[in-house]
Amino acid sequence: MPKPGRTQKQIAERYKGNLGYYRRLHPWRRTRLIVSLFTIFGGLVAIGLFQKHGRETFFNAGKISTSHAKFADDCAQCHDRDAVTGKFTEVLRDRFRNGVAVEALDRKCETCHEKHGFHEANVVQNRSCSACHQEHRGLSNLRLVASSQCATCHNNSAMMTASAEKGMHLPRDAFHRHPHPPQQIVFELPRPPQGFTATFASFWEAHPEFQLKRVSARDPDVLRFNHQRHFASDIPPVNGQKLDCNYCH
Repeated sequence: MPKPGRTQKQIAERYKGNLGYYRRLHPWRRTRLIVSLFTIFGGLVAIGLFQKHGRETFFNAGKISTSHAKFADDCAQCHDRDAVTGKFTEVLRDRFRNGVAVEALDRKCETCHEKHGFHEANVVQNRSCSACHQEHRGLSNLRLVASSQCATCHNNSAMMTASAEKGMHLPRDAFHRHPHPPQQIVFELPRPPQGFTATFASFWEAHPEFQLKRVSARDPDVLRFNHQRHFASDIPPVNGQKLDCNYCH
């Protein structure tokens, strides 16, 4: 059997004649309090000083993509300087209440990519540009989006159902977001009634078959050296590899 614990009377004997013990600071407690306050104060001072005089490269998470490499040393091309040098209370409030602000980043994107709207008109929940096209991930192609980013929307059946419903009430012209030059021959298939709203968890493992292959569409181009001709067996390999879509596109 476990030994019985001390009674309340026995515990109270420890503080007999010392009822004001809680008012006195123990040397170790006093030291711990001073160190804690000094650390907090020093951290706040360091944040304020670095915000005014610190090097921007301190916050650089890595190299930027090849598309933006030409202004790798000019942070202001993408980052709003006013947001960085704003009042500390505003920055602190935004970080804890709303997370990292992306509106300024999106505005910077649109200054160069002004003709590039969101990819579909029936999107029901708008997302930041940088949510899918993430920078500071190395010298990579910014157009390559991670499968997990696709699944953020396309693995949500409720969102896809709402997108399909919204698309049914939009005119067909609403989905021609990127007009082509008149001299360019473009082969476009009719948009499916439900749009492209299939639900899938992984682009590489569960993405539906692309419409071009699903309906066995043929290229209407009358050129003799058309796409189909490029894939013929008598076309010699280039650099040891057979031609495919990715070689040109």
